[in-house]
Amino acid sequence: MKQKKMPELHRINKAVLIQYAILTIILLAAYILEFVKGSRSLPYTLIFMFFDLVPFVLFASIYKKNPESTKLKYILSIGFAVLYAFVLITAAVPTTFVYIFMIYVTIIPYGDIRLCYITGGIALLANIGSVIYGFVTGSLTMNDLAMIEIQVISIAVGALFVYLATNVIGRVNKQKMDEINAGKEKTEHLLKNTLDISQGITNDIEAVSSRMEMLMAAMGTTGDSMKDVTAGANETADS
Repeated sequence: MKQKKMPELHRINKAVLIQYAILTIILLAAYILEFVKGSRSLPYTLIFMFFDLVPFVLFASIYKKNPESTKLKYILSIGFAVLYAFVLITAAVPTTFVYIFMIYVTIIPYGDIRLCYITGGIALLANIGSVIYGFVTGSLTMNDLAMIEIQVISIAVGALFVYLATNVIGRVNKQKMDEINAGKEKTEHLLKNTLDISQGITNDIEAVSSRMEMLMAAMGTTGDSMKDVTAGANETADS
């Protein structure tokens, strides 16, 4: 049985939903494990679960109603950004900044430059904010500058690479669309010429057919005249 062709945005949203679900479950399991080990308190774990699950549930609900919704990519970007900022500020280890790279990879198929700006901008601001917060609270010192440089530069370069990849995808898609439209126009022009030629042939056939009818009518008239002449000759011979 032939499968129904899935629209492009529907296909992308479906893939993103699966990736988002995997990421949400992994993070949820990791922080529940932290709570079980005693590394995190119950209130903190509940807050994390809220920030982790609510955006995903909203994403899944809207996808179920409209798989081709353009809102989904922004729910993913902004929803995860809130969770990301919360985790950065309350992180027990400095390596949590790498979480954003999973979202970087996820948003590339959308080919949306504005989405890159939003995601990369929020990620960069969240990391800078977490660094400032760390210096204010004393959890970071000048001895951590090397780690901070790696963190901020990695986020900025990652956002830049996502932008470049998205830009290339957009250009390639535009080129393909231009080629498709050019081919379509060429096909339409060829079809128009073919229809014009066909119409000309049809007109010629109709003209020939009309002349044939006139010829047949003339031949009929001539035949009748010949019959009259023959009849007259017969009468003359009889006389």
